[in-house]
Amino acid sequence: MAAGPASAESSMEARIARLESDVAHIATDVADIKIDLRALRGRVDTIVEKLDEKTERAASRLDEKIEGTAAKLDEKIESTAAKLDEKIQSTAAKLDAKIENTAAKLDEKIENTAAKLGAKIESTAAKLDEKIESTAAKLDEKRESTASKRDQKIESAAEKDDEEMERTTAREQGHGRERRK
Repeated sequence: MAAGPASAESSMEARIARLESDVAHIATDVADIKIDLRALRGRVDTIVEKLDEKTERAASRLDEKIEGTAAKLDEKIESTAAKLDEKIQSTAAKLDAKIENTAAKLDEKIENTAAKLGAKIESTAAKLDEKIESTAAKLDEKRESTASKRDQKIESAAEKDDEEMERTTAREQGHGRERRK
């Protein structure tokens, strides 16, 4: 049994020795990794600085291009707005002239039509006045004729009445004489 524990102890020592060797290798690897990381950190910082510089230069160039383009666009917009203003004013002036011309023509036509209508109304009024006067004259003639005929009939009837009265009076007188006799 003595051989058993000694061999277990020696195998344990071999294992520990192996672990110590592995830990030493790991420590060496970690040291190498630290060195590599420090070198990488320096490189990364340099790369980041370079990228920052490039980004700033690119942003600066883009800002210049944007400002230049904006200035050109502003000029084009102002130029186009000025041209449009001129066209609008020119068109407005032309339309005002056409409206004035059309208004003048319409005023003239209205005045001519009013004059023609006035003349027609005057002519029609004169014709109506003539017809009214002619009709009134005819009515006056008929009234006078009728009045004359009426007067003649009245006179004729009065004369007949007078004659009849005279005959009646004469008869009565003749009868009154006969009665007296």
